[in-house]
Amino acid sequence: MITIDGKEHEAEPLFVPVRLELRDHFMEAEGDPNRLMLVSAASVALSHPTLLGRPKVDQRRELRADLVAYGEEALHALVMGGWSLKRVMEDGSQCLLDSLREIPTDEEIAEAQDFTEARTEEDSTSSTSALVSST
Repeated sequence: MITIDGKEHEAEPLFVPVRLELRDHFMEAEGDPNRLMLVSAASVALSHPTLLGRPKVDQRRELRADLVAYGEEALHALVMGGWSLKRVMEDGSQCLLDSLREIPTDEEIAEAQDFTEARTEEDSTSSTSALVSST
């Protein structure tokens, strides 16, 4: 949660395609601190959708249409709300990194499938044993 102008804004998970899009913008911004700042501000705003006061779906469309304009609006809202540029950069990049870590890797998916298959086999063995012992 963040507080801007005395109003609290809850964090919400970023839509997965938006996470990937922001990641791409972040990587493209390497060496361009101004663009990196706008991507960071956009990450904070999209993670706290009530900050700009518009529905999330509209904000995602705005990001896709014009990252610079969306990032500038987000940066303006954050700075006018008392955030330093350093905080925007740090919190925005951390927000994006955290959201990317939530996407499961191929290994995690494989482990989950192995676990589910093992549980299913274990459950069916237990059910069969229970049926045999009750007859």
